[in-house]
Amino acid sequence: MGTKVRAKVLQALLFACPHCRADRQGALVSLRRWFTLFFLPVIPLGELGRAVRCDTCRNSFDPAVLELPTGAGVAQVRSDAVRVLAALLVGAGDRTALALRASAVRTIGSLVAGYDDATLTTDLEVLDPAQAPQYVAPLADGLDLGSKERFLAELTTVAGAAGPPTPAQRQLLEQIGAALGLTPAHVAGVIATSAPGGAR
Repeated sequence: MGTKVRAKVLQALLFACPHCRADRQGALVSLRRWFTLFFLPVIPLGELGRAVRCDTCRNSFDPAVLELPTGAGVAQVRSDAVRVLAALLVGAGDRTALALRASAVRTIGSLVAGYDDATLTTDLEVLDPAQAPQYVAPLADGLDLGSKERFLAELTTVAGAAGPPTPAQRQLLEQIGAALGLTPAHVAGVIATSAPGGAR
């Protein structure tokens, strides 16, 4: 006689494994203690909790790990954010500047198939600058420091395509940097190295 903990698979899923540091297939499992007789589980004694088990490394994690964004999820969020923020940077600058518009279309088009100047015009009509933080916030936890710097630098390059960023563009870039969790000095450094006249 004795007891034994058994795991029952509740759901197969894809999650960001903290041990593998990558998206992995796994399962949400229920852990239950059983009374055993001759090593055979006979009577369930109660659920001990739940865990997420990785199929690759075989480690188990607290279900809170499911709140971490997967790589595919971060990529989609990043794509949406680049589209909105690049368009907002055009709106905060000279909307008629061909170099600025072309830079935004090129940057967004590398992530969104079929994006063109007409689509940019439509985006400019419907987007509200107050929406910027809600597109950046999910990336604050999903990107490492280097990726945050590259993200901000990419947008700074868009803003500086037609010359030094305007005060409104610079303010928007600073808001984006703050939403990413970067310090004001860090943001200023990225702007200074990524756009003409950024350090002014």
